[in-house]
Amino acid sequence: MAELRYCKILIVDDSRAFREKIRYVLNDAEIGYYYYEAVDGRDGVSQYVNYKPDIVIMDIMMPNVDGIKAIKTIINYDPNARIIVASTRENKELVEDAIKGGAKDFIIKPFQPGAIVMAVTKQFVSKNNQAKKECKFKEPLPTIHIDKPLLYKGTYHGHVVNIDKSGRFELSANTDQKTKELLKKAVDIQEMGKHYEIIL
Repeated sequence: MAELRYCKILIVDDSRAFREKIRYVLNDAEIGYYYYEAVDGRDGVSQYVNYKPDIVIMDIMMPNVDGIKAIKTIINYDPNARIIVASTRENKELVEDAIKGGAKDFIIKPFQPGAIVMAVTKQFVSKNNQAKKECKFKEPLPTIHIDKPLLYKGTYHGHVVNIDKSGRFELSANTDQKTKELLKKAVDIQEMGKHYEIIL
């Protein structure tokens, strides 16, 4: 599923090790193109509003603003948000509260790689199916043809071919290893006038 490879994922957890593990597992499974990280619920809400990720993986027990409050805030902002809760078995009641608050699924810590891959894939497919149903009787969104060079610090790595109204890029990227590594690490692609710049 090509679109799954290029989706945006927000990981909200106060544990850097957990965030890195999630990112490693998904990247290894070729799921996600942009990864955003937040250290607590407040940061998570802010990044959701800024980046509008396709999928959110949210811890519950965090400082400042916990996961339950963050989930409710995000759902209030975007009722269609796809949030997966990550917590231990001991927090069963909190997981239930998160689901009631709008989370769509949950994984138990410590998790098996297959569990997070399956959960993210399931929510992404569900989100796409919902979007297709909503757009069934609407005029399709036009695709904007771009065809501008894709650079990183002055080095050419391909072209941005198209962009749709939701902000998704269609790339014609170089096939060399350096370009592949850059795109895996990229957090965004920004227009810089005559070209697009890979942002790490």
